[in-house]
Amino acid sequence: MISKQESAARMCRTSEMLASQNRRVSSANNKIRERPSMTIRKRKGERGSPCRSPL
Repeated sequence: MISKQESAARMCRTSEMLASQNRRVSSANNKIRERPSMTIRKRKGERGSPCRSPL
């Protein structure tokens, strides 16, 4: 049996992984259109709570 806390942590980790994958893809797509400084600023703004996924 997994405890609720453990399962929540696991969910959080997987959503973070997916989010980082999506971010990598979108940043690759955006590189053509925006300057790198813009993407860096955006990435910094996304770091609020580690569990809240941007999806």
